[in-house]
Amino acid sequence: MNMPDGNVVALNQYMESQAKAETQWESFEGTPAHEAMKQHRFETLLSDPGNISEALSFNGIKYPFNDCFLGKTEHERAALRKRINDFDDNLARQLAVLIITKDDAEFGRIIRVQVEQYFKKPVEEWVDDNWMDWL
Repeated sequence: MNMPDGNVVALNQYMESQAKAETQWESFEGTPAHEAMKQHRFETLLSDPGNISEALSFNGIKYPFNDCFLGKTEHERAALRKRINDFDDNLARQLAVLIITKDDAEFGRIIRVQVEQYFKKPVEEWVDDNWMDWL
């Protein structure tokens, strides 16, 4: 009879714990506690004025296209820079029109969406790292 070595036992225990964690995550995701956790982290990030300044700046824009320059040729980087600049210019013109026309509701919606998009990834990363503490 072949007895499993310590590595096999440890691996099996690890795989069982991961399966259990996955089941717990699936039952936690989308619950009021999960939403409260995301809201808590969002509010914590918003409590830092530096975070708000960054989120409201052009650095806080999350583009609706891949804006990563890594692995791009110089020609591709130039085209991407143009696309980013065009998007930024269009957003600035749109915001200027909203200010001129005093469309506070639309102006506020655009700013809120920008801030929410800026913090989405750090909130999700924090939740991924800490969700078990909220069970």
